[in-house]
Amino acid sequence: MANKLILTIALMTFTCIVNSQISFFKTYGENGYDFGYGVVQLPDSSYVITGASSSFHEGPSRAFMLKVDSTGKYIHSRSFGGDNSDIGRRIFHRENEGFWIAGYSNSFSTNADFDFYLIKTDESGELEWEKTYGTSDWERLWDAILLPDNGLIMVGETVGLASQEEDIYMVRTDATGDTLWTKRIETNLEDRAYSIVLQNDTTFLIGGIKGNDNLTKGFISAFHINGNIIWENELDSQNKSFISQVEVFGNEIYAVGSNVSTLNQNRPWIVRMDENGELIDEIIENHRPNDYYNHSAIKDADNFFISALSQVSGEFTELLLYKWHIFLYFNGLNYQLPIYDTHICHQMIVTNDNGIVYLGEIADPSFSKGGSHVSFLKIGPNDEIVESPEEILPILTITEIKNMATIIPYPNPFTNKIHFKSSDDNKKQPYVLTDINGKMISLGETDQQGINTFNLESGIYFLEIINPDSRLVYKVIKQ
Repeated sequence: MANKLILTIALMTFTCIVNSQISFFKTYGENGYDFGYGVVQLPDSSYVITGASSSFHEGPSRAFMLKVDSTGKYIHSRSFGGDNSDIGRRIFHRENEGFWIAGYSNSFSTNADFDFYLIKTDESGELEWEKTYGTSDWERLWDAILLPDNGLIMVGETVGLASQEEDIYMVRTDATGDTLWTKRIETNLEDRAYSIVLQNDTTFLIGGIKGNDNLTKGFISAFHINGNIIWENELDSQNKSFISQVEVFGNEIYAVGSNVSTLNQNRPWIVRMDENGELIDEIIENHRPNDYYNHSAIKDADNFFISALSQVSGEFTELLLYKWHIFLYFNGLNYQLPIYDTHICHQMIVTNDNGIVYLGEIADPSFSKGGSHVSFLKIGPNDEIVESPEEILPILTITEIKNMATIIPYPNPFTNKIHFKSSDDNKKQPYVLTDINGKMISLGETDQQGINTFNLESGIYFLEIINPDSRLVYKVIKQ
């Protein structure tokens, strides 16, 4: 009887955990600009997210770690970097060894130029070490992989006086973050590595864009982990194109991106290749202008998920979700999220319960507190989708939120004047008031006179308050 009771409780607990993970749509942010770029799921089904945020008060942009539970609820967060801009692009985890965050930063260089930036923490997120990698030019990291030996290969671009437009830049490190090799690939046109994936223990693939004659072309290349090239395939000989993500499934290679039409419009593009880079099949879609595929995740042969971005009337960036079969025929999911000002996916992964998560950014004056929020959308194992953000959750710790809230505009909504509440009545800070399109309305200091708004039309405005160690953006509404 006791064993049956234990088994029943265990089954109920397991069922609750699985059901609680089915689907959700969360956003995280404060009064700044918050972007989600990379996500990893832990063995207990919680998630850790990295990105860039101006809500942390130490600098214009901080790289961060945001831990949430299996349903997307906030657990804790930490930030990393210096006094300038620090961005986390990818995050990796190994149980009992900790986390790695790969990104880029200009907080540590003498000339304020950007370099690749690598952070190592313990299991609790405490910083163990951080290092930068770069040249005399500016480097920007797009993707990275964690190797079995706990070293990393980071890929992206470098641009500056030593380059011909953008050049591909790659760095491999050992487990302590020391550089093993670097590689620069350049043509006379734009060259950039957007994606990297490990094909096997000794081979990795990169995809992106390279110059060829007078056009930039999408490409996939295979390299040995010692940095020597094995093969390369420039995938289109007629039109401009680019590859935004490369995947390996079984013995085949899949890539998504854009093939540009003769009218200079992006067209979604899917490529299927064998393990040696020979083209098997491709799909170029023409159903809507200026759509392109930007990220993908493959659960199994029937579930090849792809996110697409679409420019709507040149004003909004819309997120579309599709599902294909690995033989490149459409397979049932064609979902358009409600239109926001901006909604962009920056990474997709398969989850422990055989669902999919999309991580990115979202901005919409109807609910955003600041310029943008981290967007975290979970699709359930049977394609269950929550259509709209359920709530705005914090990205900062409680202490950081209290420390930042020194000057607050009131009332909100307002009528003819905005006043300021401050913990220090003698302290004045610069402010900038802009409309919903970013046009400046007024600027000054946060004194007791406040801001006269008698001539403003009713609507949504953004009030930015700046001091030496923080940047706060409030959404304010004129009645």
